Amino acid sequence: MISRKIKLIIILCLIGSFPLALLPTSNVFASKPIFDNQTLSLNGLGNYFEDFTDQIYKSAATSAWGWGGGQLTSERNFSFVPQDFYATSGNCRGIDIQGRKAYVVVDFPAPVSTDSLEILDITSPAFITQLSSRNSYPGMISIAIHGDYLYAGCNDTHKRINVYNATDPTALGVGANLIDSQVVDGEITDIATYGHLIFFTAFNSTSDRSLRVLDASDPSNVDLITNDWVSKKAHGLDIQGQLAYIAAAEEGFYVLNISDKYSAIEYDYISVPGFASDVVVDGRYAYIAAGAAGVHVIDVFDPHNIALIGTIDTDGFARNLVKQGNTLYVACMDGGLFTLDVVDPSNPSYVTKMVFGVDNVWDVDTFGNYVFVARDTGVSSILASADGGGLMDFGANAYRSSFDGYQCWDVKVQGDIAYVAAGTDGFYTLNVKDPEFPYLLDHEPIAGGDFRNIDVEGQYAYLVDNTGIYVYDVSNPANIVLVGIEGGGNLNDIDVEGELMYVSFGVSGGGIASLNVSNPQDPVFQVNTLFGTNITSLDVQGHHLYSVNYLGGAGPGLYCHDIIPNVFSPDYLGGRADFSTFTNIHVDGDLTYCSDTDWLVVFGVTNPAAPTIVIYVDWNSGANYIKSYGACTFGTNIINAAGPDGVHFLDGIDITPTFFAGTNYPDATSALKVTTHGDYTYVANKTSLIILRHFESPGDTYVAGSYIGESIEVDTVTSDLIRTATLNVNDFTPFGTYVDYYLTADGGAHWELVTPGLLHEFINPGSELRWRAELVGPNDRSVHIYDLSIDYFFNEAPSTPLITDPGNISTSSSVQVTWAASTDDAGVDHYELQVDTVNGFTTPTTYNVTGVTRTVTGFTNGTYYFRVRAVDVWDLAGGWSDVVDIEVQITGLDLEWWVYLIVGGGLVLVILIIVIVVRIRKRKTLATR
Repeated sequence: MISRKIKLIIILCLIGSFPLALLPTSNVFASKPIFDNQTLSLNGLGNYFEDFTDQIYKSAATSAWGWGGGQLTSERNFSFVPQDFYATSGNCRGIDIQGRKAYVVVDFPAPVSTDSLEILDITSPAFITQLSSRNSYPGMISIAIHGDYLYAGCNDTHKRINVYNATDPTALGVGANLIDSQVVDGEITDIATYGHLIFFTAFNSTSDRSLRVLDASDPSNVDLITNDWVSKKAHGLDIQGQLAYIAAAEEGFYVLNISDKYSAIEYDYISVPGFASDVVVDGRYAYIAAGAAGVHVIDVFDPHNIALIGTIDTDGFARNLVKQGNTLYVACMDGGLFTLDVVDPSNPSYVTKMVFGVDNVWDVDTFGNYVFVARDTGVSSILASADGGGLMDFGANAYRSSFDGYQCWDVKVQGDIAYVAAGTDGFYTLNVKDPEFPYLLDHEPIAGGDFRNIDVEGQYAYLVDNTGIYVYDVSNPANIVLVGIEGGGNLNDIDVEGELMYVSFGVSGGGIASLNVSNPQDPVFQVNTLFGTNITSLDVQGHHLYSVNYLGGAGPGLYCHDIIPNVFSPDYLGGRADFSTFTNIHVDGDLTYCSDTDWLVVFGVTNPAAPTIVIYVDWNSGANYIKSYGACTFGTNIINAAGPDGVHFLDGIDITPTFFAGTNYPDATSALKVTTHGDYTYVANKTSLIILRHFESPGDTYVAGSYIGESIEVDTVTSDLIRTATLNVNDFTPFGTYVDYYLTADGGAHWELVTPGLLHEFINPGSELRWRAELVGPNDRSVHIYDLSIDYFFNEAPSTPLITDPGNISTSSSVQVTWAASTDDAGVDHYELQVDTVNGFTTPTTYNVTGVTRTVTGFTNGTYYFRVRAVDVWDLAGGWSDVVDIEVQITGLDLEWWVYLIVGGGLVLVILIIVIVVRIRKRKTLATR
């Protein structure tokens, strides 16, 4: 019995001492988690930049417009439809439009240039016809029409400026119509009119005096003035009030004060890239045609501190330009006609271009919804607008907004600012950059006054009421300042042309007062010219002054005066005495539009000494005459303020139709006056200012809706993991539009909304970065995305470890695997060692190892394959190592040395116990005997 117990103890001891390592195990565990509070560094930085000048990264999912042209916007709505081409005898170098006529100069290389001047009838832009032409000097390159007088400049060997009488547009070729000519020492590259003064450039002047002036008080005997401003490079100019803006070729751009026509004062200068060839100023911005450098935009709000704020490259050589609303047309020589969107002046953007075969495009001008191009072989007319012509239906879809904080009796617009004569409410300025949401900038009340009319010339606004003339400095429209008052009585209307001011007056006796405003803050009265009974309105065009009388019945109604040779003493030429009930006059070329509240009467003034009645305007049916309190024109279209009957927009391409077709906006029930600026009509509606859109220009018209801009993969990583990114954008988001930006790091499987400028941590990190923008807007405005960039941080995968070959054959059931350590900037967290019986690792056993060695046990006979890879602290795995293999061949009991030691030691212990027990038993037996 005892011997059995001893045997059982021995067996249990042997079992207890058997090594557990000989039992099979799997040892497969999950990777260690990354907790939010861990501060782990990223180890890679990438950057992507997109300016939309090419389409390398454009995705097929993109529906937004402009990728490849330097921007993204909503889909644009525009068309350019050629209307007619008029062939000239030589290279057509310049064009200027007044009324329904285009005046062109032709450079014909001969001693006397054939048909170097032409007057074209463009009443119907689809049928351009010549009215007359003239052989004159060769090298004609510049032209300006000013009323009935034409100023043309030459280059080459005939450097001179010529003056022509164009009163009869059908007889320009009559010899006597060349009435004066002045030789200068430079090329006459640009001409700008300023009242009775004609400023022009004398490019490359040998005397370094390239700004010149003609005193054209008497056009047949002009006085050439050499301004003492020093530069030989003046090439293009624009005059706004007392400031001249000079595009000075390679030198750059200047702002001059020309209040003293003999000695301009240089306010500021800026160097600009390229060849500054032409300049157009609208409000606070100057647009520069800069040759091969394209177009520059300069902020001239402070003429003493001008700044270049925007640039866009154009094809060819940007030579001349003209602005219509937010659309800028650029004559780019062999690059054709470029059309730009300048709604955001700091980022002018491309709309489209037209090329004309091998012709260079030298000059460009607009006429309503048409663009006229002077090119090598002639003149082209183009309908440039939104699809369908762009003209708005005032009764159905005219864009409407209003400001009713104060009264509005008259309004003028420059750039983004509306200047309003507000009756008893005084004078105020509005920001109308966004015509849907005009807002007040400043208001100047007038105690006991009643402002009914206003004119704006550059940096000054001139208003009249019954008691006098008020002059305001509006150089800062948000801070208007009264700077001068000139007394008077019964004043009605005002027109300022350069240094000249004309004011109409009358109740019991009427006339025109002439004043000198060379110093706007101190108008100097010159003379009263008495005529009529109550001269209610006046308009000056060139050297002619037109005015209307209100007697209340039959009598003299229209007066035409010549302001030659004494600009301050108008000479009566002729008029009409049919009736005398007019309240407003607007002159456009050879036509005057006279309003008498009950009718709108159109007079022909081709010969101002003998005006003719053209038509009484009716609408939609014969003899349905419209009321009229004021009118203006847009090309051949007539815009009429009809008092209680609203505002009419009439098609006047045929000025003597059976009746005028058109539309009516009836809700302006006190429409007194209208004026246009760009695409918009501003209605002085007595108690409010109403803004209507009359035209959809190609640079500022869209298709309402939602549009996508989306990229393909933009990162440079492969297996690396992109975890965070920052999207930065340069965009323009007008009121009423919005844009959402998205990023994805996993190739578009998950798009995540991001805030530009803020670091975004991806919920779904990955290795394929893309971006998306969703633009939403109406048909009159759009989000503009000019460029964007993405700074993204990615986690580089650890390097691939180099595994050591364990040998060919192992006679043991355990194999030690070792490898060289991987590198990783963020840090290696652990290694994954895989073991399988097939080379493809279809059912591997995986071990997570923190070091660079691992003994794997439990093998039986067979071939085993090993591979290893590193995993970093971001749980990003690197590449697998090469595969190594070993064949296990176990011939006997395969135990480790330490197993033998344990087992042997256990047996010795058991034997020792047995011996001790036996001895103890023997002692007990002896003791009992």
